[in-house]
This record gives sequence, C-alpha cells and structure tokens, in this order.
Amino acid sequence: MARLKVLNLSRCTLLTALPESLGNLVSLSSLILYECQRLASLPESIGDLESLSELHLYNCRALQALPDSLRRLQSLRVLEAGNCRGLRTLPDSVGELAALETIGLALCVNLTALPESLARLASLTSLDVRMCESLAALPDLSPIKGLRLRDQPKSREASEEDEEMRASQLT
Repeated sequence: MARLKVLNLSRCTLLTALPESLGNLVSLSSLILYECQRLASLPESIGDLESLSELHLYNCRALQALPDSLRRLQSLRVLEAGNCRGLRTLPDSVGELAALETIGLALCVNLTALPESLARLASLTSLDVRMCESLAALPDLSPIKGLRLRDQPKSREASEEDEEMRASQLT
C-alpha cells in the first residue's frame, strides 16, 4: 500500500475516523472523502503525507476542525472542504502551505473566521466562501495578486476600501 496514489473513501457514511496509519501512505497524492458525513476528525498523521496534493472533504458534516499537522503538507495544491457544516475555522498553519492554489469552503455555514495567515499564500488563486453564513469578515488578502474570490460573505458590510481591495484582487 506504500505506493498507493489515490484513496477514495467517498460515501462511507459510517466512517467516523481514519487510522493514524494513514500517514504511512507516503506516495498518496489524492485523498477523497466526499460525503463521509460522520467523519469527525482527521488524524495528526495526515501531515506525514508529503506527496499529498489534493484533499477533498466535501460534505463531511461532522468534521469540526482540521489538524494543525496540515502545515507539513507542502505539496498540497487543493483543499476542498465545502459543506463541512461543523467546521468553524481553519488552523493558522494553513498559511504555511506555499503550494496551495485552491481553497473551497462553500456552504460551511458555521465557519466564523479565516486565519490572517491566508495572506501569505502567494500561490492561492481561488477562495470559495459562497454561503458561509456565519463568516462575517475576511482577512486582508490584498497581498495575494490574482486571487479570485467566490461570493464573499453576505453578512459583511462592504466599505469603499473593501470594494477597492476586491477590485484589485480580481485583476
């Protein structure tokens, strides 16, 4: 199993946790956990997956947090955690993922904050926060050139400065 590249456990509706031995899959480049609705956490050993470039967690509704060990995933390009309704925030360590290009958080209705460290993600090209009803504000993302924001939080009142920042990020 050490040479396994893709692990797809989608629709494992009774899955509540992944084993720490997941970190032994050193060649894994894609972990797909769509609709694992009872998955409550990810093991810290996920940070040992040095080849992981895509992490798909869509509709893992019981997932409450992502482990801080994500900081070690220096090959991670895609983090998709849309409709993870239990997710309240991302760890600050996400800002250390230099290769990260895409963050999908649409429908994370209990997401209340995004870390300021996102501004350090120079490779980030897409941030999707559509229908994140509890997200009142975004961190200052102006240092990221060419970032495409998808549907900023509707509860946020935009000032002229915010409008200028958005316009500069879309060009």
